[in-house]
Amino acid sequence: MKKILFLAVAFLIMTACSNDTPYETFLGIRAGYLAADVQLTAELSADYGDRCVEYKLAYVGDGKSGEVSVIEPDEIRGISAQIGEDKKVSLKCGDVLIDTGVIYGTDVSPVGALPLIVNAVREGYVSAVYRETLNSSEYTVVEIDETPAGESEKLIYTLWFAAEDRSLYKAEVNAGGLVVVTALFEGAV
Repeated sequence: MKKILFLAVAFLIMTACSNDTPYETFLGIRAGYLAADVQLTAELSADYGDRCVEYKLAYVGDGKSGEVSVIEPDEIRGISAQIGEDKKVSLKCGDVLIDTGVIYGTDVSPVGALPLIVNAVREGYVSAVYRETLNSSEYTVVEIDETPAGESEKLIYTLWFAAEDRSLYKAEVNAGGLVVVTALFEGAV
């Protein structure tokens, strides 16, 4: 009887150890983002307070630099943005470069949001990690505090990673208690 009880306890311990904690799951996700450039496609909405803009964007880069391309709306399809190591974002259409505006109270612009999200995954300060169920799907949710030093208003990135394949499903950028950017992703790599 003692052998059976011992084996049952040993089995429970081994199966409990095989399940990653939400933080361990995120560390695995972070390692993937650190290993190579990331390719993302997202439907992004940005709330300026007096207006809301929506885009479908593609991004390739390492979070500090790369290129964002506009997929939608059709009127500006093909415009791309070059993101430099200095975080400067310039839109490019043919030979013309156009600066992009930031959302009030942040250093986030709609076109610069995807690289900032990738950089937050790679290097950001993780303030919370937990599991959440949305529409019958399981997610690992990560809150990353990107508040600049000396600033009193918080800048928090909340990211939802799908449990089944660890792909980035959704991201929200919260500045001073307001969600200023929301991105829904397809096929994160």
